[in-house]
Amino acid sequence: MSEESQDLVLEGGLTWAEAVELRGLLDDMFAMMLSVTVEADVPVPGLAEQLALLVRTGIGEPHCRIQLSEDGLSAAIGPTGLDAELPLAALAAAAGALGGTWEDPVVTGTAMGPVAGTARDAQELPGGGGAVKVHMWAGVAYAFVAYAREAAPVPGACSGEPAR
Repeated sequence: MSEESQDLVLEGGLTWAEAVELRGLLDDMFAMMLSVTVEADVPVPGLAEQLALLVRTGIGEPHCRIQLSEDGLSAAIGPTGLDAELPLAALAAAAGALGGTWEDPVVTGTAMGPVAGTARDAQELPGGGGAVKVHMWAGVAYAFVAYAREAAPVPGACSGEPAR
């Protein structure tokens, strides 16, 4: 058990198993994550997952987790072993895995760190019929949470408070 996990047991009153699980979750929150979103005029079943599989293989991490959104239009990839301090490099690696011409990346600062994003036309993607654009982001999980919270279109929508 790591020193951090031992501290959670001694100071936090957790069991050993709980401390190890919590330490793993905290490590995941500060690891580099990638996100792919498909913008489409008509549903394109499975495209976000297909792109996520290509990205995770292309960045050399064929076994990292993929989490699909309920609507299947977005996929989160990670945590990855990519450098958590370099979201632009992670974004470049992920974009390179899909190939094509991407827009200039944009970095958005959040309270928890930067999120880098880019997009490209989807017409030439394999299985991309009906898709208009693919958006990709890179950042640590905590930064994604902050990005979503700070960009929420409805006051309180991502804050845990009821929307008004």
